[in-house]
Amino acid sequence: MHDFFYLALGESLIDVSNLESCRCKLRFHKVFVNTEGRIWVFFDDTFEVVPMAQSSQFLAVKIVAPQLDTPFVAIFVHASCESP
Repeated sequence: MHDFFYLALGESLIDVSNLESCRCKLRFHKVFVNTEGRIWVFFDDTFEVVPMAQSSQFLAVKIVAPQLDTPFVAIFVHASCESP
């Protein structure tokens, strides 16, 4: 069994109402979702995570980890190819 510190899902096709249930089953402490619910990012309690910006196609978070001297920004992108 592996220990993951974070997991990002794009276009999960799971209803956002199941978010908390998924977080518990995956054994993560925190989860953030973008405005349309297409990007889910799960984190364990090793990180301090602060949402910074989001849209229908991205989610940006600031991550502070005790192992690192400097916080960093992670951007998770979901590129939709739907025609207008």
